[in-house]
Amino acid sequence: MEENRRPVVALSGASGYIGSNLLEKIQEYADVIALSRSGGRFKNKEHVQWRACDLFSLPETKAGLRGADIAVYLVH
Repeated sequence: MEENRRPVVALSGASGYIGSNLLEKIQEYADVIALSRSGGRFKNKEHVQWRACDLFSLPETKAGLRGADIAVYLVH
């Protein structure tokens, strides 16, 4: 990773209680791919890109994680 480049963090469960609070914190330091089954309902903003993703689907999971340096799994 380049020294000045922000890391890209894929955050699953980003629309849940814990995920949404973590999202607010980590977007200050990283670009976030916010993953949620309902990701299409949310608007992208600076440093946050929403993606709809069902983690029980391997093709959707691969697509959701594309471009991430780090993945955080908050799905129960």
